[in-house]
Amino acid sequence: GGGNMGGEMTGLSEHQYDDMTFGDSTIRTDDVADEIARLYAICDMAMPRQEEQGAHMTPQELARRREQLDQTWEAIREWLTAHPSQDERLVAAQRVGHFSTTALHLVCKLADPPADVVESLVSCSPDVVTWPDSNGWLPLHHACANGASGEVLSILCESYPEGKKTQDRRQRTPLHFAFFRTELFLVAGDSDDSGGGPGGDSGGNTLEEVVALLGDTGAARLPDEGGMLPMHYACAYGTSTAVLEVLEEAFPESIALRENKGRTPLHLAMVNAHRWSKSPDVVKFLLEKGAKYKIVDITDHEGHLPLYLLAMASRVSKSSQEDSEAHSNASRCLRMYLDAGPQPVADFLSALQALPEWLRDAAVLSQHVQGVLNKKIIRRMPTFIVMMDGYMLLMMIICFTLSATHHIDWLHDDELPKKPKEYVTTVILTIVGGAYFLLREIIQAVAMSNRGTFTSWLYDAMNWLDMAVIFLAFFTGALMLGPPRNRDAFRIIVVVTTAFLYFDVLIYFKSLNVGFAVFVGGLSHVISRLRAFIICVGVLILCFAQMFNTIYTGTELCTINSETNLSLYPREGCYEDFPHCHLWRSLLKSFSMMMGEIGDDCRYGTYPQNETYPISLNWETASKTAEVTYVLYALLVVIVLSTVLIAVVTDSYSVVKNERAAMVFWANRLDFVVEMDAIANFCRMIFSSVGISLDGSSGAENTEIQETPTGVGIPVAVGATGADKKEKKDRFQRAWADMVGLFDPSLLSENEVHINSVEFWFYQFFRLVAIVIIPIWFLLGVATAGLLWPAQISELLFARKWLFAQNQGQPEARDRIQIIQQDIDQLRKEVKSLRVDFKKEREYDQKELSSMKVEVDSVQQEVLSDIAQVKEIMTTLFELNREKARQRLHQPYS
Repeated sequence: GGGNMGGEMTGLSEHQYDDMTFGDSTIRTDDVADEIARLYAICDMAMPRQEEQGAHMTPQELARRREQLDQTWEAIREWLTAHPSQDERLVAAQRVGHFSTTALHLVCKLADPPADVVESLVSCSPDVVTWPDSNGWLPLHHACANGASGEVLSILCESYPEGKKTQDRRQRTPLHFAFFRTELFLVAGDSDDSGGGPGGDSGGNTLEEVVALLGDTGAARLPDEGGMLPMHYACAYGTSTAVLEVLEEAFPESIALRENKGRTPLHLAMVNAHRWSKSPDVVKFLLEKGAKYKIVDITDHEGHLPLYLLAMASRVSKSSQEDSEAHSNASRCLRMYLDAGPQPVADFLSALQALPEWLRDAAVLSQHVQGVLNKKIIRRMPTFIVMMDGYMLLMMIICFTLSATHHIDWLHDDELPKKPKEYVTTVILTIVGGAYFLLREIIQAVAMSNRGTFTSWLYDAMNWLDMAVIFLAFFTGALMLGPPRNRDAFRIIVVVTTAFLYFDVLIYFKSLNVGFAVFVGGLSHVISRLRAFIICVGVLILCFAQMFNTIYTGTELCTINSETNLSLYPREGCYEDFPHCHLWRSLLKSFSMMMGEIGDDCRYGTYPQNETYPISLNWETASKTAEVTYVLYALLVVIVLSTVLIAVVTDSYSVVKNERAAMVFWANRLDFVVEMDAIANFCRMIFSSVGISLDGSSGAENTEIQETPTGVGIPVAVGATGADKKEKKDRFQRAWADMVGLFDPSLLSENEVHINSVEFWFYQFFRLVAIVIIPIWFLLGVATAGLLWPAQISELLFARKWLFAQNQGQPEARDRIQIIQQDIDQLRKEVKSLRVDFKKEREYDQKELSSMKVEVDSVQQEVLSDIAQVKEIMTTLFELNREKARQRLHQPYS
């Protein structure tokens, strides 16, 4: 009905306005249309321009904007004062302009409208509060979206209580808008990230009170067109735990409900973890309240956990120092998520691997993650793959070495005898090893492609190392089985293949042993620290190589040849094949000199002293110059730079060994376990398709719909079945535990078994049997690549305890330091804001003083002018009086 009224009013022409009567109207009849439209025009003119929208404005622009709005409020008040007639106010308030908005809509769109202005406009036409604009927004929607005070919101809610549940065209209620309330008058660059709205007191109401006001009629249960509840908005835009408590109290199940894309509030809080300072508090609240629903394990419709969204969002976050607060927030959210104990499903491991390096280092130090990795690697399938990788690498190295040696000997035998049978066998075994790794890489790539993480396989350098080893194994195998070819080229290929094979061995041990992990990690860390040093050394070596080459070029040292009588020289061996006569050889010699190979000292500073061979002035000058150059080279390159190199390498390796050893090892283990888990899951899928179960699990995560007492269906993650549940001991584990338990020193005393009893001798017999069985069992496990091993042996060989346990408190200490640093940064921002305000006030005071000084000068000039006039008048009067007195004296007495 209100909308129709507005439509009718806007349909009136100016002539119809002139024909209307308004009782006690103060408007002249011919000015009715202009006066009715002026109220709307005042509000419309105050709307911000495109460049003024947003909170990032300079202090000068903000001050100017404040002044404009103050003028607008005064203009509205003046209009209302000038038009006391209720009829006039009614028509003006109901005038509908562009996008079906009224003056009340426009006022609510402005920043922080005064309560008296809003109340006056509502009293002019109470029905306007119920009118939606073209987007379906009530004035209450606009007020919530643009940061109106709690007093203004209360006025609108009291005028139209049903407006709290009114949804716009996109099904959003005013409560949805409360979480991205804009704050126009924030100082530029100091915007608050507490939720887009006034986290503190704004117009007498906090955001918590605003949410309580808007959500007390069921608005917290209403989703928008995307299925997002106000709880989703609150977690996405960031807010305080007090606000979340209000929403949770109004609708408890909203903690675990999913929107149309399957994302829970935890998904949205994690994807924005690096943006808001209160994100860790939000994540902590959600994890505590949603523990009964296991929201930590709920995936969205794309199969992504909240951890994966954190990983993707953090990858686009900058790693500069200025983003340290964002990194701190993301790290704290990550640790709280991991402490909640998510299920060790495939999606969890993939999400861990997708984390950027700075977050993955924090993740792998979590005891939960390390426990998951240990449990994964000691299972039968991963153990089998680890053992088979080691066996195949060992077989390839042995067989390739034997076959390459035989083939080189065979190529150098002119008679070209027939290749021996054992030689062909070793070549075939090398190719078989390559085929095994090729099959493993194909299965791994297919498995990760099915999981949607093929890019992680594609960008993993270790996978390309394996592919290089596979290619070289096939290529060299084909060369050795084929006809004879170029011997020198084959030697080069063998050298390259050997290097790749042994480097692959290092990578293999890196994932199993912390010492290798530290070494490889230290090597990469040292190389990254030595980039500038290597460039500097290369420049200096090239410089000295060219200097030595320039010094000796054209001297007798470079003209000696096979026909020269070397007996003329006192130490003729020094001058034969002199290295600095050619630039390339001079460069190699300079490099070898840096590494310690100086050579005969007669090359630098000695020249022939033989009477039969006259001294060459050219040679003498070159030798003396070379002496000085060599001393400079030894001082700068050999001594100074070598010392710097040792210091840099030692310091860098110490950092990796002492501070990053745990990160390096567990990060490598994570990559290894993810690969093994992908292969194991793929094998389970293949075997389950033919009715064979491996470990009794598919490794998948299941979600059930659990109905709450209020009738709301909640998706609850029930975890994985089989091996990913709390693992039960299999027969091998029980048998091994029983045999090892026979050697428990307290076994006999606990069972009160004495040496004279029959039970005692039965125990001894079983101990003897166990002593025989245990080594045989161990060897059978070795022969079957760990398939027959119990989990205890795999745990002993492959599981690793948490490293550097004494540093458990370091993350918390770092958190405290980061919180203190954030407080310091906040104080700096406040000081900066105060400095800006003080500067503005000082400038304003200076202008006031200047204005007052001008006024004082003007008054002073006026006073002086008045005094001069008074003086002139007094002088004139005095002259007149004196003239009159003189005239009296000269008149005759009568």
